Amino acid sequence: MDQSNSEHFFDDSAEYYAVLNIPRDASDEDVRRAYRNLAQVYHPDKHTDPEQKKRAEEAFNRLQEAYEVLSDPNRRQIYDVYGKEGLAAGFELGTKLDSVDDLKAKWEEFKRKQEAERAELLSNHRGVYMCRLDLSDPRASLAGQRPLFRAATVTNSVETPVGESDVFYLQGVAALRANAGAGSLIIGYRRALSQHDSLDANTVLGARPSATLTSTRQLTPFTTASLTTSYTVGQGTGMQISTTRHLPYNMQATLGWVVGPPAASGISFNITKRGTKYLVSGKLELGVATSLSAKMIYHVSPSVHLRAIARAGNTGIDLELGAGRKWGRNTAGYIGSVIGLQGVAVKGRLVRGGQTFEVPVTLSNQYSDYKALAAAYLLPPLACVVVSRYMVRPLVRWQRQRRERQLQQQHADAIRESLQKAFSERSLIEPVARRKARSEAAKRPTGGLVVLDAVYGKVEEYLAEGGP
Repeated sequence: MDQSNSEHFFDDSAEYYAVLNIPRDASDEDVRRAYRNLAQVYHPDKHTDPEQKKRAEEAFNRLQEAYEVLSDPNRRQIYDVYGKEGLAAGFELGTKLDSVDDLKAKWEEFKRKQEAERAELLSNHRGVYMCRLDLSDPRASLAGQRPLFRAATVTNSVETPVGESDVFYLQGVAALRANAGAGSLIIGYRRALSQHDSLDANTVLGARPSATLTSTRQLTPFTTASLTTSYTVGQGTGMQISTTRHLPYNMQATLGWVVGPPAASGISFNITKRGTKYLVSGKLELGVATSLSAKMIYHVSPSVHLRAIARAGNTGIDLELGAGRKWGRNTAGYIGSVIGLQGVAVKGRLVRGGQTFEVPVTLSNQYSDYKALAAAYLLPPLACVVVSRYMVRPLVRWQRQRRERQLQQQHADAIRESLQKAFSERSLIEPVARRKARSEAAKRPTGGLVVLDAVYGKVEEYLAEGGP
């Protein structure tokens, strides 16, 4: 049972009409007549028994509430359109003239709600959690002869707006590698100076404290440039210049130049081409770290994509092949194989609501290890099938069945409550119905004709079938 059916089931747009036992197109006179007739039955003063009196009070309150809404043309229109929620929210149909003070108060309240919704919407919390495992020699790792966990990194960031143009952000980084840990805290402030200019300043507190100031300006509708200056304790002053240009055919290019410090100087160039079902990008870096990389993402369907990444540089050569899938708006997964000079590895990634969990697993330190290569190519698709069939699908099925059971329970509770109300009101109506029946019976003559059976059509067939 889906959500739409449940909303339809709990739609109470006809409840007031059911209380008065009238159709939706009933006239005002029909509403008043139904109310007068039922008020004589449900009025608490008509009952002396304490339990009956309590039931009558509840029924009379519902009757009074229904009559107050349906007897008012304006409230009845709102109820017909929006239901009880529209009445509770104060919706209106037509034009209502407010005073100047009322308009000012409503405008201030609207601005406060808008600012609160904007702050809640823009407040952004993101986290990245990475744990690198080494399974190149599982026996030695399990025996404690070599570490199983090679590295772990945790990054958390929070952004919150302050006013319409200012954003404060806080980011924490903790890393563990080779039994040595390090961490840093980044405190930053971002301000939109104008429609085309912004300023970003942050301070890094850690083993090497630093301060960074970045100015960004939109030079043309298609070109953006930024200038970054920094100072790091022990390294000195640094500067970086970058520019981004939107090119024809859904292409974008970025050129960056790190002027200093000398230990980090270099030039980078990145170009991206985006199509309806694919994204292709290439990046060239020249400097202390020189590398050339290319990436392609192809969307097989709106929820499934394939990914290929090739990297070559002075730190090594590797090739990554993988696939990813989306489950809903906030959940996505990815698994891929990485083969390079440094060995063979498999990586898995899960993204849920702004939180990213990544686990790279080293299978071998030799790229020519055929067993590791076979495992790297076979494990990702097998893992996708196993996780999808035996974990994700059962979990989704269990959640759907749980929602259905909850809705069924809500439906059962609603039906039980409605039946209790109906039985309670029937017990109030029964004495009145009996009195009216006795009164009508007293008015009827003692003699008369009583019709036991009436037949229309071919009487012969009816008599042949055994009729009297």
